[in-house]
Amino acid sequence: MSMYKKLARELDFPRSLWKHIHLIFDLTETEILLQTVKYVTASEISIRTGLKMEEVDAVLDSLFFRGFVERTKKRATYYKAVDFKVMLRQFIQEKFDQLTPEQRKPFQKAFMDGYLELFNESQYAVFKVVPAEEALKKSLPHFVIPYSKASEILAQSRKIVVMDCICRKTMRRFDKPLNVCLFLDESAEFHRKRNQGRELTQREAQEILKQASENGLVHTIDNPAMRYPTHVMCNCDDKACVFIRGLLKFGSDRALTCSGYLSVTDFDACKNCGRCIDVCIFGARKLENRQLKFFESKCFGCGLCVLACPEEIIEIKPNAGFQLPRCCVRHSKTRRAKKMSSKREASEQAEVEMNLFEAGFCGDYCGKCPNYPDDCRGCIPDNHMNCHFVKCCLSKSIEHCGFCNDFPCSKLSSFVPDDRLECLAGYHVQNLFARKTMGTQAWLQTQHKKWKARRKGISIKTRRRRKASKSFRGRTESSFAQSSEGMGIHSHKRF
Repeated sequence: MSMYKKLARELDFPRSLWKHIHLIFDLTETEILLQTVKYVTASEISIRTGLKMEEVDAVLDSLFFRGFVERTKKRATYYKAVDFKVMLRQFIQEKFDQLTPEQRKPFQKAFMDGYLELFNESQYAVFKVVPAEEALKKSLPHFVIPYSKASEILAQSRKIVVMDCICRKTMRRFDKPLNVCLFLDESAEFHRKRNQGRELTQREAQEILKQASENGLVHTIDNPAMRYPTHVMCNCDDKACVFIRGLLKFGSDRALTCSGYLSVTDFDACKNCGRCIDVCIFGARKLENRQLKFFESKCFGCGLCVLACPEEIIEIKPNAGFQLPRCCVRHSKTRRAKKMSSKREASEQAEVEMNLFEAGFCGDYCGKCPNYPDDCRGCIPDNHMNCHFVKCCLSKSIEHCGFCNDFPCSKLSSFVPDDRLECLAGYHVQNLFARKTMGTQAWLQTQHKKWKARRKGISIKTRRRRKASKSFRGRTESSFAQSSEGMGIHSHKRF
């Protein structure tokens, strides 16, 4: 068996690529990669292969900076080959331009097949549409679902790196901006360690998103039910994007889910020019007998039609019928459903279900209210237009009162909706300060944890009494320990 076939078997390459691995690696690289299926040091590779240590070090450095191996430093430096899908993406970014059209075909097929396999194994939709920021500003400015605003995602990211869109580079689609794929946090670190891509400021990232929307590219991110926090923000179209093509061409409903918004058109003022039809890649709009027809079930709420309409008669509004899947939102990576034990999966299903309208304009958390969600479904603007804070925020096109130039105004500072203990004066101001600092998504998580005890029947007074008692015991023990040391008394541990 040739060395290339051995490597293909060890790293689970699809059989269609076995004859083409020589286009990715030369013989020396293949020989060294065969040793990195598990973590191994350079000296161990040198002993096993008989290659000189200098040559092994040079090849490993090259493979690391090209993104084909991981490098971990403990007492020594260990190397391990990355997953096949990562290898394929790195190869496409590096050498795909040098191949002929015939040589590219098996790699293009393997690239799409890998994602189709992921969609089939996934419990939820893998990716999720995010509406264009400009469309939200023209329509409803309220933050209504987790990760609904691209700017909110970027604001919560510590590091942002932009690279060429892997989907359009694979499918050779260069008719629209290419350098628009945004990697965040851990994924950004992966590429910067290898001197790949370009690091961006928040303003530069916003400009790239704006450019993408103007060119008819749809924003997509990780579905929070599958991965949180998100690691990449794609900007692509139906001709190349694996997630959009997976949905539209291959019929996989687990490839992509909607944003939670719907476009709404004033058909009486519509001139049937058809510009919104040209930009709608999901087929939600068609001209029939010179009249515009809208198919609500096909609308994914991307907002491109809002930007394309010359009459400005289209807007996007929250889809009240949209529900996020139950998911366990954690700060660490979530495991795939196929790798979860039945006990883990059951506990995940019982965790928080983020509702669309739990975050109020005034800073209130609707999830704490006893009337929610049976009698009231939360801060839905259409149902609360008599509220001063709702009308004020909508008129100023801001997400919540925390973004107002007059924040905190006298009305908000003195606002007490009822006589409940948790809604004392200043409660909403503190919430808005926290929400503006940490972002709406993180704020919703903290509020859910805070009020989880109440849902179990434990009153706020009882929780505060327990917390104060625990704090008092802690202070008493520490003060006793300090005084004991001063008196020369030493405590003895019991074994």
